[in-house]
Amino acid sequence: MLFDAVAFCYTSGAGQRGVSSFFLGALMAGVLGGKRVVRFGEFEVNLHRRELYKQGQRVSLHKKLFKVLAILLEKPGDLVSRRHLRTRLWSAASYGNPDHILNVYMAKLRHVLADSSGNPRYIQTLIGRGYRFIAPVECAEGRPPKVRSGRIRLAVLPLALDASKSPGAPCDFCDGLAAEISADLAHRYPDQMGVIARSSVLKYRGTTKNPDQIGRELRANYLVEITCRTAGDSCRVRAQLVQAKDQTYLWAERYDYNSGNPLAIQQEVAERVAQSLGLKLLPGQSVETARRGRTQHPDAHLLYLKGCHQQWEQTEESLRKSIACFEQAVQLDPQYAMAYSALANSCSALGLLGFAGPPRQWFPKAREAARIAVEMNDTLAGPHVSLAVVQYLYEWDWTESEKQLRRALELNPSDSLAHRVLSYLLSSRRRPEEAIAEARQACELDPASLSASVCLGAAYYLGRRYEEAIAILQALVGVKPTLGPAWMWLGACYTMMSKHAEAIAALEKAREYRPHPLVEAWLASAYARAGRKKQATTVLAAELARLSAENYISAFGIALIHAALEQIDQAFEWLTKAREERCPFFAVLLPADPSLDSLRPDPRYATSANHFLAA
Repeated sequence: MLFDAVAFCYTSGAGQRGVSSFFLGALMAGVLGGKRVVRFGEFEVNLHRRELYKQGQRVSLHKKLFKVLAILLEKPGDLVSRRHLRTRLWSAASYGNPDHILNVYMAKLRHVLADSSGNPRYIQTLIGRGYRFIAPVECAEGRPPKVRSGRIRLAVLPLALDASKSPGAPCDFCDGLAAEISADLAHRYPDQMGVIARSSVLKYRGTTKNPDQIGRELRANYLVEITCRTAGDSCRVRAQLVQAKDQTYLWAERYDYNSGNPLAIQQEVAERVAQSLGLKLLPGQSVETARRGRTQHPDAHLLYLKGCHQQWEQTEESLRKSIACFEQAVQLDPQYAMAYSALANSCSALGLLGFAGPPRQWFPKAREAARIAVEMNDTLAGPHVSLAVVQYLYEWDWTESEKQLRRALELNPSDSLAHRVLSYLLSSRRRPEEAIAEARQACELDPASLSASVCLGAAYYLGRRYEEAIAILQALVGVKPTLGPAWMWLGACYTMMSKHAEAIAALEKAREYRPHPLVEAWLASAYARAGRKKQATTVLAAELARLSAENYISAFGIALIHAALEQIDQAFEWLTKAREERCPFFAVLLPADPSLDSLRPDPRYATSANHFLAA
């Protein structure tokens, strides 16, 4: 996605300590009869210790969110008004907008409980009145449940060795094997194991760093080193499990591969690693369930790996090649859900980037492939993310898109892409704090990923927290000066802070390193805001010339330029065209982008954005 390659802080005033004491006193005297521990569903709450557990494992919960939950648990089944919650949570001297903050808190609490406002299991919303805790609640003993050890963080490293290549050279088989093992482990053990994303581990191919250093950089407890030696049609695979902190080798195994089915190797290695770590399969999830959605056809699998390699480069040529690979893979194995999901992602990328035709050319293909993948296997996270991307960027069904992403994260909490897409979606839905939290989680899961950090910078920008965004984005361009998307968001931040020289410099770098019509539009906006309207008009003329000469140029970027030039009628004319062409950036930026604030007082803005404002 171009997003990758391309808040609200409430402060309590005086008296907060008194409110906290009042809260605890009222809670202990509530209808729970003085009981300190209650249970509902798979959760247990220790009211005295202010601790929440899920299936015996401690769940991190901010103190304000715990207060909200505890107030609702005082009178399960009864209405708790919004006014009552505001009174209990904050003093009269508090600053901010408590109603908005309460909405954010309820959304965060529902996320922790894996609950849904549309189909609630625990917290029911009574619109305009308040909330009701609807699940059965039982009292329990006052002892905290036994807490399982913390979630393991593990990285699978492809360390390819090939007689015909240097140690750091790519090996499609080794890279693909590492990716398959990572995905398998993440899906089998979502609660026990956090698997570091592929984008963070590829840079260690051929590394001379020791396991302790890699573990510290990735914040990983364990490393699985996958070494491949290839010669003709033969390949020898060695898998080693290393405890990072003391560089202890816990387990090692060797596999010989001769032009047969590589999937058996992947499955066996994943099972042996899990066995060595002393993990057990989650209740109700069998080995066969974890394997579903993949293929037993070796040629289909190799085509899938080649397609993933092409997809990673994110150019028009590479994406078209990846589509050809995935289409051949599903022809060989029509039940290959992961190949259908990958096919959907490549089509969505072309529809978003716009350099291979209009959105209507690519997103319907993406939707069809994603729906097939979900129908084939709804226990894999990837297909749900693929479908959510289409629903977000093209169908504009944001409620369903969020449901799909939440489902994906239930299946695989380690899915960094799901967290990133959800972050952008929540920004578009004007829920900045949640968006920032999701982006932070993506960074935690994918610590070496520039895309995850760009996502966090974008979330801060769209949440109007420009200083924090700038700090992240400046650090990124310091690490990789050619990172165009970081320069783009950095320029947008400087524009909104009226730092015109810095904005123009940043956006000119973005244009140099990652040219795109959206970058041109923001650059023209920076020129116009700096009083250099002649240059802004020149950019506009160039974009219009490209529109007449090429198959497709997004109308949304042209609308942004007209808005910056204070040509309001023309801006709305082009926004209408962008809506009609189902432009993805129209959906992503129209509701939340601060650069469009000048259009929002106009009644035509509500007409243009009505669908999103109601989402």
